[in-house]
Amino acid sequence: HSALTPFEFTLQMWATYAGDVRGPSLADAIEAYVRRTSAHIPNAIEAMERFAGQVVLAQKSVIAYDEAQAWAKGLVPEDINDELDNGESVEEEAIEEEVAAEETADAEEAEEILISDQPAELTISRILPELSKNGVMVARIDDQMAFSHPIILGYLAGRYLDEANFEALFSLPDWEYKSLSVQFVASHQEITPYANQLFALSDDPLYRGPISIGRWLKSIPLEATWRKIILGRLSNLISDENIALGARARILCGLAKTKDPDIGTLFRHLLKSQKISVRQL
Repeated sequence: HSALTPFEFTLQMWATYAGDVRGPSLADAIEAYVRRTSAHIPNAIEAMERFAGQVVLAQKSVIAYDEAQAWAKGLVPEDINDELDNGESVEEEAIEEEVAAEETADAEEAEEILISDQPAELTISRILPELSKNGVMVARIDDQMAFSHPIILGYLAGRYLDEANFEALFSLPDWEYKSLSVQFVASHQEITPYANQLFALSDDPLYRGPISIGRWLKSIPLEATWRKIILGRLSNLISDENIALGARARILCGLAKTKDPDIGTLFRHLLKSQKISVRQL
């Protein structure tokens, strides 16, 4: 499809061959990929969403081991060296348990069988290499990790960030990970207040705010009532001859990629405009 990037096309083809297609959107393709590559890792999706959300809020691109340990608290078992309680080491606790288990030969044998049947827990020191092995994350220098693609990070962060984090997210300086995160937040949350803020930035001659909103439209559900409001405001900007032609052309391109069934009607309406520049677009 002409509207698909190579990355989007690849994910959709992988989902088709794997037989786990979840829907036609980019978010569906990413969800299938993330689920497929982390199927054998307990709580991996929840941990990755938390990693991604915290990376965006911290304005970083990599995850250090100690940060991952703190962010995954409660989701992934901590490494054994970190499990201390009032100065008593885990090794001492293990010795006490072993002494109790050796009271009788039968109890000792039962304990060995029980332990041998238990699967090893995936701690942070093991879950990060597993995610790297599967391609979702990649290793960086100084024992740090990063997500393999910005769009995957944006999708996971968008899933993690909710209304409680909106103010912190929207107050961040403009950068790629913020924009991607907001795009995927828009797929399941209304972001009209933030969109209104971007529309109000009339002092930007490049109109980067409305252009960004146009890119997010393809992630907003077609049935969302506030989607039509945004479409209307963007179409009004296209008809505004006080805006540079290049900026209006970029807004128009964003609308063309939304796959909205009403876009054709909008374009036919613009073709009938009495303004020459609008018909040129």
